[in-house]
Amino acid sequence: MANAIHFKNDREGLALRGQTQIAGKPNGYRSCCWLLTEADQKALIGGWLYLHPSKSQGATHGGRIIGFEPAIRETSAIQDGVAILYIADVAARGVKWRGASHGMAYTSGIVTAGLSHEAD
Repeated sequence: MANAIHFKNDREGLALRGQTQIAGKPNGYRSCCWLLTEADQKALIGGWLYLHPSKSQGATHGGRIIGFEPAIRETSAIQDGVAILYIADVAARGVKWRGASHGMAYTSGIVTAGLSHEAD
């Protein structure tokens, strides 16, 4: 069964912070920079990414995860992480936050994919 992960991700103007399009890949995006172990990365390949403005609001963007790559934060003292590569899918919009929901949670952690569109 596939897995999913949710992240809080603010906007910078109209764009999501840390998000860029992948050249030559229609609907392909790179979301930077997240802290994920190698084990988590392996568990998420083929799963779903959801990006939320807050835990109480539905996802505004997301899609199927196709890979990861090392990422360097150029303007932050926070440690480097990984960029999540994904193919955007309209089915990700509006999905409610699942997983860790305490006040300081910026990620849900890995959750089991159980929504109808996640089974495809």
